[in-house]
Amino acid sequence: MLNFIKKIRNEKGAAAVEFALVLPILVVLVFGIIYFGTIFNDYIAVSHAARDGARLLAVESFGSDGELSTYISNNLPSYLKDPNSWGHLTNINVTINHSNPDTIGDEASVKISGDFVINIPLIFSNKNIKISNEVFMRQER
Repeated sequence: MLNFIKKIRNEKGAAAVEFALVLPILVVLVFGIIYFGTIFNDYIAVSHAARDGARLLAVESFGSDGELSTYISNNLPSYLKDPNSWGHLTNINVTINHSNPDTIGDEASVKISGDFVINIPLIFSNKNIKISNEVFMRQER
């Protein structure tokens, strides 16, 4: 009877069982941090593109608004447009707004919006998140 009680109280393998219970939570947490970082990096890239476009609109004479919006959408980083990446932008829309392009001091704005598509194997398949950023600058030309 004493041997049976010793075998029941034996703690060999307890750490392995605890690790097996905690490992899935840790894996989900680490991959969540990685994917959040990816989405945040792409948001920053969209913000940077909108700021560059607003600066071009405020300082330089760029021709028509259509040329500027094409220029901005073409100069987004290539990884944002790659459908084979973990996440990419679709339905990119560049909106340019300025009341009077020749009046110094008037407000000009550039808004970039789109759907950020996330492809995470076994978790998300084509999950859409709306990303948009609008930047305002004063006309300087």
